[in-house]
Amino acid sequence: MTWSGDFMVKTDAGLGILVCDTGPLLHLHEMGCLDLLDDADLLMLPTAVRDEIVFLGFSEILRRLERANLQIAESKASINNRCEALSEIFALHQGERECLSLCANLPNPMFLTDDFAARLTAIALGLRVHGTIGLIVRAVRVGRRTAEQAVTILRDIPDKSSLFIKRSLLNEIIQQIQMHSRE
Repeated sequence: MTWSGDFMVKTDAGLGILVCDTGPLLHLHEMGCLDLLDDADLLMLPTAVRDEIVFLGFSEILRRLERANLQIAESKASINNRCEALSEIFALHQGERECLSLCANLPNPMFLTDDFAARLTAIALGLRVHGTIGLIVRAVRVGRRTAEQAVTILRDIPDKSSLFIKRSLLNEIIQQIQMHSRE
């Protein structure tokens, strides 16, 4: 798997509607980067994600996100057959399923997840999907972090975060940021 630098393309657009899975919220919190979600027009968490965050003892994440445009959504919206089938095939957890259900019923949302199977499902459904790393890279592009700050955050991931990423991929992303910051 290779990293695509498409998040480095210049644009002034905000995040739009962002539907968040548990993982990226925990990882951003662990790295002190929850503020990277502040420019979402609407930040949506399905109830399963909210409940998981509370169960894990991270209610402070929810309190912090209440300052952004956070909305907890009851995930009773219908999910289409294709989405349900893919969710079964990839054995997605309830939070991921509820996120996909929300995405299927919103205008052009972005699904934020670090789960590979959930990302594959979202891509198969034609959804925009990114993860924690993508938000950190985007932060450089939109001026929320300098390239140096982003590189420091990325280098700290193995020690400060529960996010699993291969060291070789992490190094490739760091090199891309450094290369683009010199241009």
